[in-house]
Amino acid sequence: MKLLLLFTVQFFICISIAQSQRIDSLLQVLARSSNDVEELKALNAISAEYVRTDVPRAKNYMFLLIERSRKLGNARYLSAGYAQLVTLYHNAGNKDSALQMLGVLSNLSKYTTGNDKKIIDANYNATAGLYYKRIGNQKEAIKFLKRSLALMEADGVKQNIAGQHLNLGNTYNLTGDYKNALLHHLKALKLFEEEQNLKGQSFCYQSISSSFTEMRQYKNALRYAMKSLEMKTALNDNRGVGTAEMGLGQIYHGLGQYDLAMNHYQNAATVATNLKLVPEQLKINFHMAKTLLEKKDTVKATRFFNASQLMALQIGDSSMVSSIQLELAALQTKKQPTPLSEQALLKSMAQVQQSGQVPREASGYMRLAEMFASNQQYEKALEYTKKSYEFRDSITNTELQAQIKRIEEQYRVGQKEKEITLLKKDQLLNQAVIEKQKVFQAAG
Repeated sequence: MKLLLLFTVQFFICISIAQSQRIDSLLQVLARSSNDVEELKALNAISAEYVRTDVPRAKNYMFLLIERSRKLGNARYLSAGYAQLVTLYHNAGNKDSALQMLGVLSNLSKYTTGNDKKIIDANYNATAGLYYKRIGNQKEAIKFLKRSLALMEADGVKQNIAGQHLNLGNTYNLTGDYKNALLHHLKALKLFEEEQNLKGQSFCYQSISSSFTEMRQYKNALRYAMKSLEMKTALNDNRGVGTAEMGLGQIYHGLGQYDLAMNHYQNAATVATNLKLVPEQLKINFHMAKTLLEKKDTVKATRFFNASQLMALQIGDSSMVSSIQLELAALQTKKQPTPLSEQALLKSMAQVQQSGQVPREASGYMRLAEMFASNQQYEKALEYTKKSYEFRDSITNTELQAQIKRIEEQYRVGQKEKEITLLKKDQLLNQAVIEKQKVFQAAG
């Protein structure tokens, strides 16, 4: 056990050193100021590295990438710079700037011709897909992400293909389609493993954990979450650590360990605040509010719901705004709902339905049921409770969970077969070395 622990510590120290060496290597390329494609490639890579640890520095490199790309007339890396800025602006809560930059990227994709057109089209579709995902329109997001995946597969770069599988899996997870989510996540994981991309692998483990959390399989979720957190910590991925902490908060909430859940949410909130990530702060506040409700602290829960609603409005996530309104409505137990208020809440439900997020829809119906039950309108409460369970059963039924288990087992078997093949190769190589040594000894 001591040897295993020592090996694990040394392994993750090596990861951290490798990450630092990568940034140093990229900085050396930039120091040469070569004004060529290699410099653009380095600017793109280093801005992507810093966006998870140092947002202002990342932004400076993004602007430099755009400036140099224009100077060299390189539309491919210009599109990469615009794509990164869309995400950066949206994370900062600058919805209008993000949308404006997405329009610029769209025009670049539309009017560019030549060899790089496919990859520029792929960049636009991927960026648009992620933008719609962040504002709660998952149906639209899937359309764009599928187009991007097809273009990336035609280009043939494994790492890019893996990234699009990961994005699609994350989006399917939000819609409650956990079978498709896991299929895409495992495809991404396989490709990231082949490319020895540890950061990509850590993302996949986190995403798989999220699906298991939604299906209330908390033991499996915790296993993948801890693996992801361990890797992200070793990689000095501050933003990734925050995402992992939020995931652990959701797991412990599901397990009924509310104080522990709040501790993890607070850790996540510290990261999101330091990096000024508005969408992450929004989600953390929302989940903290739900945990506080379980702790019977409705006053503080209401405060967190209100804070998350302001952030949802800031980034234009209409689906989240509607979900929060439904949560707040369930807390209004003193006043009997009027037909008008019910109509307004059903309008919120329609907005959630339009987004394609089945888990939120199930939760929304349950909030309506709780609101009417608290006001002794039991017929309506029963109606909405039935609807909630219908949606919940559609995403957590026994048959689906069995399918998920089979998919996961198939992946594990494939990994074990690879390990056995590699072990046999090592054994044959060792045997050949031994035989060679025997020949030399006989000759001596």
